[in-house]
Amino acid sequence: MELISSFFADCGQKTDKVSLDSIYAMDEMAIRLDSYPSRTYEEIGARRVSAVSTGHELAKLPVALGISASGKKLPLLVIVPRKTVLKEFVPPANVVVMYKTNATFDSNMFLSVCNFIIDSLFKC
Repeated sequence: MELISSFFADCGQKTDKVSLDSIYAMDEMAIRLDSYPSRTYEEIGARRVSAVSTGHELAKLPVALGISASGKKLPLLVIVPRKTVLKEFVPPANVVVMYKTNATFDSNMFLSVCNFIIDSLFKC
């Protein structure tokens, strides 16, 4: 128990000298583009429910969310699974779009995300 207490005390001493704006956390998640075909929304008591499908139930986009310890949010990073840039598509100001064929977060994408974070910090 002493080891744990001393660890947290040491962490507290080290983080007291660090600005909350310089501590960032980021997480990657997938956002589904359509709901599952087995789920739909209807009023309670409905006997038959028609479920319309687009055929893209399993399609998803990976996104990365980042925030500082002070609450400052980084722009949303969306990875679109394609080689070519979408023509005439302008994302909102708080969204950055990256294009990659397999749309996965591998080591190269991780480096791109790190550069993205650093660029975002210096733009603000």
